Amino acid sequence: MVTDWDFVFQDWGEPLMQYVLPDGIAQPVAVGSPIVYFVGTVYPPGIAQQIGYGVPTILGGIPSGVIWVPSVVQPISIGTPTLYKYVWHVVLDGNYATSSVRTNRAYVIGRDSNGNPVYGTAVDSTELGLVGERLDFQQELAVPTSSQAESVANAILSKMRLNKARGVILIPPNCGQELWDVVQLSDKQANQTAVSFRVVGLRFQYHPTQANYYHKLILGAP
Repeated sequence: MVTDWDFVFQDWGEPLMQYVLPDGIAQPVAVGSPIVYFVGTVYPPGIAQQIGYGVPTILGGIPSGVIWVPSVVQPISIGTPTLYKYVWHVVLDGNYATSSVRTNRAYVIGRDSNGNPVYGTAVDSTELGLVGERLDFQQELAVPTSSQAESVANAILSKMRLNKARGVILIPPNCGQELWDVVQLSDKQANQTAVSFRVVGLRFQYHPTQANYYHKLILGAP
């Protein structure tokens, strides 16, 4: 330890350099379990506290004006925030339905280059188990192979599934709502719990004279 301060501040004939050891360390740590309310408020709020970490060492001399010992701080979070996947919103009005598809087995007939018939089929086993077989034949003479006929049959069932669910709901304005979002609707009066729909249309309606100010979501199958 240097005790002669007159000697310490003399010119030693070499540049004075200052290093702080150890290097600063910063690490975010999640602590606590906040609750997300309907309005999206996180409670309790995050808490951050800075604490001293390590004893730095001055190397190469002590320049004039240095503070001894400089502070080394590390930010530490207190609490463990938890962000939930779903945020529930109020539905002002709604008209929605989920029905069985008109066709749950598609059979496609094509024709190869020699004029011979080719076949392909696809089935929605879930719908078939609910309502029994609903078969539809489609003749697509431009389809030349069995594999392509099967692809066309799958496309027909996919289109049927898109028309399976549909509806319209009115919600308070939501700046985070986007097209193609999948939403879940629960309605006790309709005996419906967490039924999924995809937002295929989005309209903002504002009628001051009627005191209407809401988003209109047009729904389709997820």
